Amino acid sequence: GSSTRRFQEKVVLLTGAASGIGRATALRLAHEGAVLFLADIAEAELESTAKEVEAIGAQAHTQRLDVSQEEETAAAVAACPKPG
Repeated sequence: GSSTRRFQEKVVLLTGAASGIGRATALRLAHEGAVLFLADIAEAELESTAKEVEAIGAQAHTQRLDVSQEEETAAAVAACPKPG
């Protein structure tokens, strides 16, 4: 594993985080020190990804999000925690 912490103290809003590439990206970013704001339409799987991220030692916030809905997307961006 890499010891790099490129994303230390950075907040990442990640859509599609419940499975597949989005989940794998969340786990990688967790290892690199990111604070993760995970969003997906699949809530149960999203919570599972969040638990894995927290097991790595990173912070995870979750929000159900359908990116095809502009209002939901804007609300998710507004709810995203600020760095620091």
